[in-house]
Amino acid sequence: MTLYTPLSPEMIYQEVEWLKAKPKKLIELNGVAVEVELLENGELKIERIHSTNPQDYLNAALQPGTKIDTRW
Repeated sequence: MTLYTPLSPEMIYQEVEWLKAKPKKLIELNGVAVEVELLENGELKIERIHSTNPQDYLNAALQPGTKIDTRW
């Protein structure tokens, strides 16, 4: 998409959440690469699965939004 406007990008995209998104990290969990976000309380939240195996997407432990406790 091309946007022709005299406005600055900051004025156009001032309310877009992905500009303020937290950095994500790619880790391996149970042999599957997943993209996670670090939460303030030390937990990890799964954001995305990076796999070509359809069975990985059916695994309830790997579903986006699942929180992983890293504090032992």
